[in-house]
Amino acid sequence: MIIEPRYREIVEKATLTRMETSAIRSLAPLLPEDDDALDGLLAYLVERRIGGAFGTIVLAALDADT
Repeated sequence: MIIEPRYREIVEKATLTRMETSAIRSLAPLLPEDDDALDGLLAYLVERRIGGAFGTIVLAALDADT
């Protein structure tokens, strides 16, 4: 699976993000609004075993949905 260039920034920032509410919330505006695109991004992270970014992105997406 090839990641879209626009998502590289998200993955890089998510990898470096501390587990703090404000830091995680700052990722929300970068996330894809389309559910299928977000699912694709998460699938990419699982496939590549990028667990830190996966967890951070999931938390940001869950927080943004509230």
